[in-house]
Amino acid sequence: AAVGMNQFGKNVARSKRPEVMVNFEAIAKAQRAHRLTWGKYAGTFEALDFQIRGGQNVSPTEIQAEYYNYRISQPDGVQTWYVVASGDIDGDPFNDIVTARNP
Repeated sequence: AAVGMNQFGKNVARSKRPEVMVNFEAIAKAQRAHRLTWGKYAGTFEALDFQIRGGQNVSPTEIQAEYYNYRISQPDGVQTWYVVASGDIDGDPFNDIVTARNP
């Protein structure tokens, strides 16, 4: 029974992971458009004018969505962007952490 519950937890987690991939694609697209317009990437979701459907803006650099919390930063200056998404999608003591950055 324990093995079955473990497999069920993994399947539940897999069903939640697409949220982050869809949002990362949308963030990357918005960042490309922002850079074409302003010559630099946005350092905040506010400057990017980016919303996640059903998400709540916690601060200009943080959005809480259904399963993940997203934080944006520019660790290497205005020609870069970095987003960390973290969330407890499987009920274990460790958050699922996914990152994306400009190429």
